[in-house]
Amino acid sequence: MKILLFNTIALLLCANSFFLNQVEKKVTFRNTEIVNFDQKARYTNQQIEFFVREVFQDQADVLVLKSNTGRLEMITNFLNRFEIVQRPDLKGKKIDLLSTIQLQSKYNQKLTRDAFVNPSTFNPLKYNFEMFSKKVLLYRVDNTDFIIKILPTN
Repeated sequence: MKILLFNTIALLLCANSFFLNQVEKKVTFRNTEIVNFDQKARYTNQQIEFFVREVFQDQADVLVLKSNTGRLEMITNFLNRFEIVQRPDLKGKKIDLLSTIQLQSKYNQKLTRDAFVNPSTFNPLKYNFEMFSKKVLLYRVDNTDFIIKILPTN
């Protein structure tokens, strides 16, 4: 009986933890409302700030970090829907290559493509990915089994 009670309490705690981590986020950007249920933030605030500063350079505060335009929330939402996964089973499948995506170099003319993609440090903001897609987007990191997967907005 004690084991059953213990298992029930453990199950309730796990379920509670799961639902506490699910947060409904509503973001409005350019008159488009995005609702996203994030299970867990994929990037820390420090990583997001680093990514933003790398791409927006001296305009990062004005345009994103200290702006009330909703841009930071939109970027955070996008990053929480972005992942890089290793999928050798997709070898040979026709998937758009990362090299076909333009760089976001408007504010940083010195921005360059990654010669090597490390999933833990890759900055998705450097590339002109579609941020508001209603479907899952896939891109292959050239000559690898790594697949960039962007989940749709809800």
